[in-house]
Amino acid sequence: MKTPNLTTEQKFQPVNHTVLDIFPTSLLRGELRLDHKRVAKDCWSLIEKIKEKVSDPKQYYTTYFHKEFNDELTKFAWYQPFANQIKDTYIRMIQTEYDRNVSHLSRHDIHLYTWASVWEKGIDHKYHNHQDCYISGTYYPMNQGGQGIKFQSPQIQSQFMQTTGPKGNPQKSQHPNAFYIGTRGSQQELIFQPIDGEVLMWPSNLMHMVDEQDGDYTRVAISFNLKHNDILDNTDDGEEMSYEFLQY
Repeated sequence: MKTPNLTTEQKFQPVNHTVLDIFPTSLLRGELRLDHKRVAKDCWSLIEKIKEKVSDPKQYYTTYFHKEFNDELTKFAWYQPFANQIKDTYIRMIQTEYDRNVSHLSRHDIHLYTWASVWEKGIDHKYHNHQDCYISGTYYPMNQGGQGIKFQSPQIQSQFMQTTGPKGNPQKSQHPNAFYIGTRGSQQELIFQPIDGEVLMWPSNLMHMVDEQDGDYTRVAISFNLKHNDILDNTDDGEEMSYEFLQY
């Protein structure tokens, strides 16, 4: 054990203090009340249909690029209960986290766009965010192994203080099944490893990605975007005129 330098340690005089974590980012975690195995099986069936028409793995792993099969997704018996739960959770999230007025809304005032994916070896998704929506998310009816979903810290201004942390390795987060890159006071990335049936929802401007999948795993995911109609006021200024003639 190193002998303490009493002279130096006696001169070390930090004030009594607390450290506050400020400017949080809301990320919702929950579990959908659905038959997750049934949902996963139906999503697999859509991907198998796409494989019959498309040979590129980076095109057939998801219904996102295929409107016909994306529309089929909404016809499964579990989709309406899924949509009900997602829309209701969206309302609760924007009401409690952002103090948005929701009293004028019904479920049919909420836009929900969904797509299914079955991840395979070699598939990845680079950092991106989602435009023209408020909240985005992913439901994992099956997630056994594979890479977690990674979120980039939106506190870009703090990068002058950031380091990679101990040896640059992911550190266990206070959140269940989650790890972070960086240090406690400068987390650069947060990695969530979802469990079967879990749903994550976050602000759509939050950058996120999934690293390339490697090894044996089974991941079925349904991703989605949400936004809603809001009441407009102060609309009577200027003379009334339709912009229909500008349609393109």
